[in-house]
Amino acid sequence: MLRLVQRESDHRFYAVKVYTDLLGDVVVLHTWRSLTSRRGGTRLPTISGLEEAERLVEAAAKQHHARCYRLVEDRRVPPASQAIGMETYLAALPFTS
Repeated sequence: MLRLVQRESDHRFYAVKVYTDLLGDVVVLHTWRSLTSRRGGTRLPTISGLEEAERLVEAAAKQHHARCYRLVEDRRVPPASQAIGMETYLAALPFTS
């Protein structure tokens, strides 16, 4: 996961998660739900890269700030391959020798 942003209002919850999938593509997952019922949904837009993902996260933040959503969490986590170095990361995988 590269970034997780969670916001909520009195009745709704919204999260944007940016991560890389198994093919290495950057994915932005929008999730929302009601805090008082079982209604909710997800949206997975097609994007071209990390810059566009950050733009989408910031656009969602502006929209939710205008609608009085409170920030619950905003975490930036480097992917494991960047945090410890690619060689160390690959050496730690169980299928490599």
